[in-house]
Amino acid sequence: MNNNISFIIFMALFCLIHCAEDNESKIPLILWSMNGIDPLSAPKSSLIDDIYPEDLLQMYHVDDGSKQTQKIAFLQNDLNIEQFSQNNLPFLSRLFDENDAMFFPYSKYEPEFFESKFEKIIRLPEDTLEKNEPIIQSYVEQFNQTLRPTIFMLTGEKNSVFDELNQSKIRVRRSADIDASKVLKFPNDDQPCAYMYTTKIDLMIRGDKDSKPEDKNKKYEFTDIIVLNGTCENVNSDKSKKSTSETRARSIEFQMKNTKISKTFTVKMFFDRDRTSWWGIKSIELAEIGGGSSNDAENEYSNRNLTINNENGFSYSCSKKSYRLFINNSYVPGEKFVEIQFNRFQIQPFVRTKSLKMFEKSFDCAVWFTLPIISSLIVSLLLILILFFGIRAVMSISTPDRFENPKSKGLILGAVDE
Repeated sequence: MNNNISFIIFMALFCLIHCAEDNESKIPLILWSMNGIDPLSAPKSSLIDDIYPEDLLQMYHVDDGSKQTQKIAFLQNDLNIEQFSQNNLPFLSRLFDENDAMFFPYSKYEPEFFESKFEKIIRLPEDTLEKNEPIIQSYVEQFNQTLRPTIFMLTGEKNSVFDELNQSKIRVRRSADIDASKVLKFPNDDQPCAYMYTTKIDLMIRGDKDSKPEDKNKKYEFTDIIVLNGTCENVNSDKSKKSTSETRARSIEFQMKNTKISKTFTVKMFFDRDRTSWWGIKSIELAEIGGGSSNDAENEYSNRNLTINNENGFSYSCSKKSYRLFINNSYVPGEKFVEIQFNRFQIQPFVRTKSLKMFEKSFDCAVWFTLPIISSLIVSLLLILILFFGIRAVMSISTPDRFENPKSKGLILGAVDE
């Protein structure tokens, strides 16, 4: 087996383990060129990092307006690492020796990119790469006869094996026991763009060194949540030629009231999305309003440094989710800050028009390897070791092989029993 194919098999095993740790779908990709066009440089990232097909084309000095260089894409409906094998794919294996083909296990399918950048897109009819290889070989030989510099890219639209490996990390929370009437809809019930559910919100005021002892670590509980406002935008996404319209929330605003206290608190949440459409709560702002006639805020707290951590199309849920908010968005030791905690929290800053459910499947905040689990494993290991040495000590006990006879002389044992 040559070195290139050995490398592919190694990457396949590595990808099966490493890809399962990520939530974003990874699709393998092969890139090669013919007829005098060579890559100017290797990708800046390594072959085990995430690769975007658009970044790979920058390796070649290609003018988009030039008709001399042609770009051909082979798209298979379902492609995974396990379909790559030297014995089953003689033509593709030969490409790695003759044409310096490159293999990338971490890629992402972007329909808009392929439709705009490639001269011809060939959708492979079969389900496996082994069955599609003769078709790929036929097209490659056909384009090679034109003697035009050609860039070929082979990838898939999805990776069902990866999706199955990751399915266990996607938990459906509170899909049946939520009272729909208690779900908050922003900005209104008629045309919502965001849903939020929580049984209770706890607000703890901490860290004020100048406050009275009875005022330190004050805790307020809120069950009366009032929707104030929300900012929405309409988005049309095109994935696998299935148009889905959804309304996304840029921000939501709600008010918390408690009949036992005169103050009210207004909370604003701002959402953001990155290049891969992962979404998250970008910032939270809280305003403390006194009980007088004025509606001016007495204190304002915020945290604008939150990260994006939820894949598009999924809501977010957590049994208890806490956020720390600071004055002027900066923590100063000894200064007052607040901690807001959502109980049985679920939020979704988008609404799909064709969805029959209020909440989509959710990413849950529960981690898979917690401190109690580690402690339990350590204690269990310790008990197993004690049991092992105890059983071994009991098994090492043996009876004497000689006994004294009352009618004969007593046994005299020397220093060494032979």
